[in-house]
Amino acid sequence: MTIGKGDGSYNKLMRDLVKPDLLILDDFGMKQMDLPMTQDFLEVVEERYHHQRAIAISAQLPVKEWPSVFKDPTIADAVLDRIVRNADAVLDRIVRNAYRFDLKGPSRRPTVEHQPADAGGDSSNANNYTEEK
Repeated sequence: MTIGKGDGSYNKLMRDLVKPDLLILDDFGMKQMDLPMTQDFLEVVEERYHHQRAIAISAQLPVKEWPSVFKDPTIADAVLDRIVRNADAVLDRIVRNAYRFDLKGPSRRPTVEHQPADAGGDSSNANNYTEEK
């Protein structure tokens, strides 16, 4: 999206992200977002919210830790508020027969250590993976 702001393709990219009835975000929270990425993500979520478009999110990170993905805690609150409000609206319209599987045992996938959202500093260590034991 940063490149789109520079080369003039940003508006088309936003239209492409808002247009589908469902936007799927897979492996959300695998690394912390820097401030520009956080602001762009808020804009996408906000546009989809106002156009009543759904977002499906899959994540290894527990929901209670999602705020740590965002560099700015205020933007984190705004994004999560819109996601939760939209989720409530969708759940009111569908049958609540969702199934969740809780897997037992240690994960074989690498995990990311997240810094608290209010921690300053460089996010260059966001790609440091550690194996769970």
